[in-house]
Amino acid sequence: MKKVILSISAMLMVSAAVAQNDALVIQVGSSNISDVDQVGANNYAGVNTNGIGNYARIDQAKQDNDSQIVQVGNSNNAQSYQSLESINNTSTQIQSGTGNTSTSTQRYGDDNVATSTQAGDYDTATTTQAGGNNNVATTNQSFGYYNTATTTQHDGDYNEATTNQALGNNNTATTTQEHGDYNESLTTQYGSWNTSDVNQNGHCHDSTVFQWGSGNASYVTQSN
Repeated sequence: MKKVILSISAMLMVSAAVAQNDALVIQVGSSNISDVDQVGANNYAGVNTNGIGNYARIDQAKQDNDSQIVQVGNSNNAQSYQSLESINNTSTQIQSGTGNTSTSTQRYGDDNVATSTQAGDYDTATTTQAGGNNNVATTNQSFGYYNTATTTQHDGDYNEATTNQALGNNNTATTTQEHGDYNESLTTQYGSWNTSDVNQNGHCHDSTVFQWGSGNASYVTQSN
């Protein structure tokens, strides 16, 4: 039987590959602040708040990280930033209430997924995926009025952006995909006086807009 002896450096590499940190913050009340910072791979960060005017922020650097923010109440703010070799990361934000803000940013990486779900009125969701390929951004805003969804994907190919605004009026959806090829955009709006604006720069893009209701407006601009 042969013995396998690992060097100290090899053992450290194996340990780093499987290392995982978990952080969970739960806050009940109003005007609370939560800030989670993680550097490394295979980490999980979750923040759950219930109240009014809460602020939650998660910063993660490297790959295979998972960020999740859930907020119940009004005037809350959720922010997720994933950068520096941002590969195969997941950002999920769920908010129910009025006047909430959701921000997801994923930079310099591929195969990332960002999902923002908001139920209420006067909500704002902003998703930015920069410098990567095969990224997926999904924004769901349902049963609300005067909501705004903004998705930007640039300097990458084969990205997908989906915006669903269901059963609401006076909503705005803006999707920008620039400096890349083979990107796809899908916007769905149910209601009246909604606006969809899609801007795609590059080659072989695909844009689809579905609007049901009265007084809606759709603008699609494609250039190469």
